[in-house]
Amino acid sequence: MNQDIFIDRKNRKVIKPEDRAVEDRNSVYGFIIESEKLLLVRAEGFDKWEIPGGGQEENEDDFTALKREMLEEANCEIREIGELIGQDQCNFYADDLDKYFLGKRRYYLVKKYTFIEKPLQNEIEENKMFPLSKFDFSFVRIDHRKIIRKILLQKNGGEND
Repeated sequence: MNQDIFIDRKNRKVIKPEDRAVEDRNSVYGFIIESEKLLLVRAEGFDKWEIPGGGQEENEDDFTALKREMLEEANCEIREIGELIGQDQCNFYADDLDKYFLGKRRYYLVKKYTFIEKPLQNEIEENKMFPLSKFDFSFVRIDHRKIIRKILLQKNGGEND
């Protein structure tokens, strides 16, 4: 990807002005797969779904950040995370902050968790479990499709979907 092209949360390309800085941002995301369904969340005002998770705060380790993010975005209390199942980088523009980021993202399988009943917090409008069979990628954020494909490929024993 061109270093000056960034993607916003609505999957639009944004060209970074030369005079603007790019900040590093470490993020963690959690895969919850239950009964052959994958948990995804949708932010308020957006039509695309995404993997729950987000940016780490200062001095947070991966487990602490993922625990906080999953509670905020999915009403899910994490007790144990599993293996690191992938990592990537992406250029993204946070229009709510008017900042450009080089996102360094890590994706974990969540092993032990409990969903709690309470209103969703922050920017998330809803969360939902999606069947993995015949998964429709058209409703998922572009930058999350590759890692979801990887997980589906692993679950199917390396077969193409």
